[in-house]
Amino acid sequence: MTSTGATSSPDKQTIEIARLKNGRITYVILLQHGYSFVVYAETSDGFSWGHTEKAIHRLYNRTTSIRIVRKVWKIVKTYIYTNRLSFFEISAGDESRAKLYERFLSGLNRYRVIRTGNSFYVMRCQAG
Repeated sequence: MTSTGATSSPDKQTIEIARLKNGRITYVILLQHGYSFVVYAETSDGFSWGHTEKAIHRLYNRTTSIRIVRKVWKIVKTYIYTNRLSFFEISAGDESRAKLYERFLSGLNRYRVIRTGNSFYVMRCQAG
């Protein structure tokens, strides 16, 4: 189940792009400060009394299927093209995630990608 539709937080610095539910984990996709994509997981169990834990989540690991990763990337890509972002960044926590993100970013049309370590800076190219 996916809910999309950007909603702003009270501080106007964070836009929630979508929520993607997978079992007991809800992945939340955010755009912070207008240029930085963040994905975190909200989890809860029977002992948390309705309290939801938020954690930056390794998006792809042994327990997460590639199907979830593809859904997240599809949502991010749609947001990028719909809002015609001129600049954004994505950071990976390690080399294996960086390779996965680089593969996704190489498929963006009309965007130039600069990689520095495990971070990616992406700029829209002029049409022409």
